[in-house]
Amino acid sequence: MPDKPHKKKSSRPKGRKADTPDQEQLLRAELEERRQLQDREPEPAGEDKKDDEKPPDDIPYTPFLVIRYTPNDVGLRPLPWGSPFWDSPDIWIESSDPLGQGVPGEDNFVHVRIHNLGLADAAPVQVDFYWANPALGLGAASMNHIGTEWGIIPGLNYQEIRCNTPWVPVYVNQGHECLMVNCSNFTADPITAPFQPWLDRHVGQKNVTVLPAQAGQSLNFTLEVVNLFPLPAQVEIMARTAHLAFSPQVLKKAPTPQLVETVLGHGAPLTNIPFEMQQRFRPGTAEFRQALRLAQLTTSRQSDLEKTLPAKIVETRAQIRAKLSEESFITTPPDKPGQILANLLRAGDNLAIKPGMQPAAGINLAQTFMQPFELRRLDLELGVPAGARKGEFLTFHVHQRAGGLDVGGYTIVVKVT
Repeated sequence: MPDKPHKKKSSRPKGRKADTPDQEQLLRAELEERRQLQDREPEPAGEDKKDDEKPPDDIPYTPFLVIRYTPNDVGLRPLPWGSPFWDSPDIWIESSDPLGQGVPGEDNFVHVRIHNLGLADAAPVQVDFYWANPALGLGAASMNHIGTEWGIIPGLNYQEIRCNTPWVPVYVNQGHECLMVNCSNFTADPITAPFQPWLDRHVGQKNVTVLPAQAGQSLNFTLEVVNLFPLPAQVEIMARTAHLAFSPQVLKKAPTPQLVETVLGHGAPLTNIPFEMQQRFRPGTAEFRQALRLAQLTTSRQSDLEKTLPAKIVETRAQIRAKLSEESFITTPPDKPGQILANLLRAGDNLAIKPGMQPAAGINLAQTFMQPFELRRLDLELGVPAGARKGEFLTFHVHQRAGGLDVGGYTIVVKVT
């Protein structure tokens, strides 16, 4: 039998876990009361809601595992186009680096925080940890397995699980690899789309690097760009930047990882609030009905999940330039070469905003036509403004589109020293 990991302190109020049938009944009553208190727009006179627009009467007694992609994520998938699904706050590294980065040449340990928003405990849960070279688009063929752990995730709670297999980053990438975690409870809440965090809440991805730099300094960073589709595609590389400052009091009290999680979420699309969830999918679809159910829970979960630090925008703009290499080569196709494209198109069928209808946001860094599974190098030059002050942060969110579809991204956070 797998060992049960040490239980972490829950952020929800004490006594909410349903340990007995009586407590479970009280918990259901509490959830029902919160649903009734949720703000709703008045219905037009004389019109009744259609059956597929009515919220479900109850919450099923099953596990509902989530590796979040933002602090307020409640597991609704697929995600809207443009969502930074590679910035998961639930994946981090245990290392000797004060910024929490992987250190080449020594043992590092990857951690994941898995939430269970369902009423039932999830047991056993298989958790698989992977790393890959820093790239904008990642598929199963890019992944290198680190290790597997097993755990039990209590209902309406979370568990932090450490991969006890050491991970030693390679020097060629200076430790800046991408991390991905798959989790699954095969009996009651199985994973359906491994390595696809935009589609499956059981998958988390961390493509984030934190670098120190001084005001006026330039930094160089290299990423891989891959056409993950079995068809030729027009590939676009976009970037979104931000320059944020915290008060001296916050800088003194908050550890760097907490500051980083705050800047990662700044300026991202506002998702998983009740209104957005109910507008994301076409009425009548299974995804739409699930959105209604999760929207009911969001108001009660928001105080627990949305704990970000106050930060202000600095008006100076960070600079970013990019150059795609002319040299390229064809990577090894995955076992199911068309699966990612098929899943993207299938997910788009149920979204209210179709692929390609929403323009890519940010700075256009580069675009090119790429053959199936072609790989090129993207060399980035990041500029820290001369007026940046010690303790401020700059973020560079770089994402890739192929054929109008968002396929992945990478975020570089610079801490001004």
